[in-house]
Amino acid sequence: MSRKKSRSQRKKRKVAQSQEMPARQYSGLTLWGLVIVGIALAAFAIGPFIHFDLARQQQADETDPTRNTVAARGADGEELPLDSGEPPLQFQPSWIDFGPVDPNTMHETTATVTNTGDRALQILRAGASCPCTEIGLPARRRLDPGESMNIHVKMDSEARPGLKTVNGRIFVAGYESPAEFSVSVDVADPDS
Repeated sequence: MSRKKSRSQRKKRKVAQSQEMPARQYSGLTLWGLVIVGIALAAFAIGPFIHFDLARQQQADETDPTRNTVAARGADGEELPLDSGEPPLQFQPSWIDFGPVDPNTMHETTATVTNTGDRALQILRAGASCPCTEIGLPARRRLDPGESMNIHVKMDSEARPGLKTVNGRIFVAGYESPAEFSVSVDVADPDS
């Protein structure tokens, strides 16, 4: 009889061990699964509010005229008042026209920027009215009167056919408005 008890006890132990092992693994997977699902639900619930706040902030930035301004400094280091006009920069060419092109092609050129004013200018940054266009500035961004520098202009024609015109902008310390030039491309219709 003791033999029967020991066999039945061994069977019970084996059954209990086989039942415990998968339960532990399953509970660990369940915990990680719940964590991942919780994070996904939180991101889904918060996402629209974050997007809304970013859109509102971008809208506020675009209406703020001093967003891209930095005061210029005189020779003595004193801050000079902001000039409400455009910086005295001349672009050569003033209008970059890539002409008729195929859809989804990249086009690059170099333009020259000259300081036509009577004081040195500090170039802050360059931008464009469309993310399809990039304006590359050289490492040295100070332009003395009469001095010139080359900028690199790169434009993606994208897929939409028709004439596309983008404004390139150069922001200069001490000026509220950027100096602007135009870049255009005429994207051919692939069906014609």
